[in-house]
Amino acid sequence: MADITGSDVPRGQEVKWYAGGVATTETITVAAAAVTAGGFALTGTAEYGSVVATVNGTPTAIIEYLTSSATPATEAGGCDFVGYTGITEGDVVVLYYIDVGATTLTQVAACLDVKFSASADTKTAAVHGQANKLNSVGAVENTADLSEFYYNQTFVAMCIGDQVTGSPAAEKKTFTTRFTGVRKIGALVGKRANAAGTIVYKWFIVGARATGLDSEFPTEDNYKRSMRFQADYLTEVDLS
Repeated sequence: MADITGSDVPRGQEVKWYAGGVATTETITVAAAAVTAGGFALTGTAEYGSVVATVNGTPTAIIEYLTSSATPATEAGGCDFVGYTGITEGDVVVLYYIDVGATTLTQVAACLDVKFSASADTKTAAVHGQANKLNSVGAVENTADLSEFYYNQTFVAMCIGDQVTGSPAAEKKTFTTRFTGVRKIGALVGKRANAAGTIVYKWFIVGARATGLDSEFPTEDNYKRSMRFQADYLTEVDLS
């Protein structure tokens, strides 16, 4: 194994975070025409790298294309067509992806720290006459935290509350939690770029539903907000 250098490890300055899209699930039964075409079209446009799937219940590597199997998908163009090795008529394919066709990704412009956690439910029980407790591990709970400087209301309004434009005057904006509680974001997406600007790694925190908002107003520091989320799942994509 080659030595690891500092440039191999992601740093915050190399990563931009975005929010938006729609977490989408599709179930497809493969037709003969799809076998001939080497794949099939998605209902929406997937953010490049976001497609994961099972084929007949088994997690399967998905190849992402632009509009047909003749052209690979790109970061700029997204993915409208998918295929996989061994595609067979009658296969049942369940696809999960972030649809950005109608709801695009918006950069979290003043993003600070982002944290994702996955923890399983555990139970332990003592048994009479037995030295060791019984233990079991259950389902996984996914959570995320994100902080940002007070810069604008765009991101926080995606997470919780309402933002209206034109109040209290034309071109002014007002945010309030008076009327609406938490919202669900299709995904929080981190994109790591290399020195040439090419995206080499992506993180998808999918189905992020806000569970809390903290606003900090320190005396001698920048004002900032912190958001807490429950999430459906995490996907990471190595594009290097």
